[in-house]
Amino acid sequence: MITPYSTQHAQCSVDIDNLETLGLLGRGCSGTVLKAIDRSTNTLYAIKTVHNVYDRAQRRQILTEIQTLYSVATPWLVDFYGAFFKDHALSLILQYCDRGSLDALVRQHGAIPERILAHMTYQILSGLQHLKEARHFHRDIKPQNILVTSDGYVKLTDFGLARELTGTFDMAQTFVGTFKYMSPERVQNEPYDFSSDIWGVGLVLLECALAAYPYGECGSYIDVVQSILESPPPALPTDAFSTEFQDFLNDCLRKDMESDVPTK
Repeated sequence: MITPYSTQHAQCSVDIDNLETLGLLGRGCSGTVLKAIDRSTNTLYAIKTVHNVYDRAQRRQILTEIQTLYSVATPWLVDFYGAFFKDHALSLILQYCDRGSLDALVRQHGAIPERILAHMTYQILSGLQHLKEARHFHRDIKPQNILVTSDGYVKLTDFGLARELTGTFDMAQTFVGTFKYMSPERVQNEPYDFSSDIWGVGLVLLECALAAYPYGECGSYIDVVQSILESPPPALPTDAFSTEFQDFLNDCLRKDMESDVPTK
């Protein structure tokens, strides 16, 4: 169903009254992502909506914080056009990336060759470095949060959003991300920093190279956590991937990670 938007508390560069939803792009435990079009310009957008934001006193503060966070402009972060509240839900107007997420790309096409992963890696690390220089880090690196466009750009999305909403949802800080992609310090409920993002990058790249989650899809929560804490990362097939790429992933997935971006 195509539905026009109307709302309160809008802080947007897009006229919300001109937006119509065209379909569902994705659904998570706390909200949805819809494809939308601006009827006046025929521009496509992604509308990410997080439900159950009830605290009225925090709404404007959250809008300001999220706008500040997304003001870190770079080609490697998804473009942000505004945010608004409606019916206890927070909606973000974001760039529409027409090739979808890395998760969808791997499910559709299988393992990604090293030469393409190298190009993607440069862009992902550039985006994270840009966030770091602005004193932010992502906190939720996973294939679903890395988007691809038809002109070859790889863009990070959902960066820092969980932190801005932690107080509203009363979520435990350490478990705001998808646990399968959490670094060892996060699964142990220890303080974490930028190095946790680098761990996530390594795990995502390894998954893209193998076309499967590196620590097994069928294991229980405890099994996955134990693998994250104790197991070395799986080796890549040597006939398809270089030693340098394997070494790079091993650096990303060190258990004693420092807060520096690998540069090999």
